[in-house]
Amino acid sequence: MSEAKTCCGGACVSKSGYDLLTWKDPSVSGKVFGSLVGSLLLLNQVTRPIILTHLVSALGEYAGKLATGQGFVTRFRPAYKNVIGQYAEEYASHAANLIKTAELKLQELLYAKDIESTLKVAGVAYILYKLSSWFTLWTLLFTATLTAFSVPPLYLKNQKQIDDAIVTYTKVVKDKVAELLQLIKEKTGPALENAEKKLGPVGSFIRSKVPVRTAGSTVGETPAANSTASTAESAPSIPSAAPSAPTETGDDAITNPLADVKKQAEAAL
Repeated sequence: MSEAKTCCGGACVSKSGYDLLTWKDPSVSGKVFGSLVGSLLLLNQVTRPIILTHLVSALGEYAGKLATGQGFVTRFRPAYKNVIGQYAEEYASHAANLIKTAELKLQELLYAKDIESTLKVAGVAYILYKLSSWFTLWTLLFTATLTAFSVPPLYLKNQKQIDDAIVTYTKVVKDKVAELLQLIKEKTGPALENAEKKLGPVGSFIRSKVPVRTAGSTVGETPAANSTASTAESAPSIPSAAPSAPTETGDDAITNPLADVKKQAEAAL
């Protein structure tokens, strides 16, 4: 049995997948692509025979146990052997680390660590939901296989044009979204103010808890000058511990009592 490989954090799997889908080695990519397409076509044709085979196997085993006490399938079947499991241990550490990474990514998406990514996942999930209602699972798998092996080479061949188009249309979409949000704010502003007035103290309390961003505010940071100034204004003045020199008001001299105590102590010594 082959020894388990030390996990590289999924880097080798990612590189192999990238090389495979970009047809870096056409012979390898062609073999994998042909095998996947052939398997899908075969699966589409043998689905009914597979169902029929399992039904016949179950009925034959049941009939044999009723007639002879031992199932017919058990009597004539070949010995069990493990083929796929021999290679499973070799990639077990890779699979475990990939699963852990995927689990953390899914949690980040679920709890909206990156709002844009979470919205993208919601959009993709909706598209898949609609597609699954229009097409069969086999059709989706077959289309996904063709897309996975055809889009990456086309993208690498026209990368600059595609990237420029993505940047342009992304900017257009963001501008349109900003305009829509501004329009919603303008339309709902009076209604929210009326609701706040009707709610009275409750509305004022809710408004005080909602952060308001002004034109000069900066998310996530505060200017150092303002923070220093506010600290200086709010900090109480601390009297100096050093004895102050006597000051005179009119003809009378006001002396520091600590200085008098010090003089008396020196005189006593």
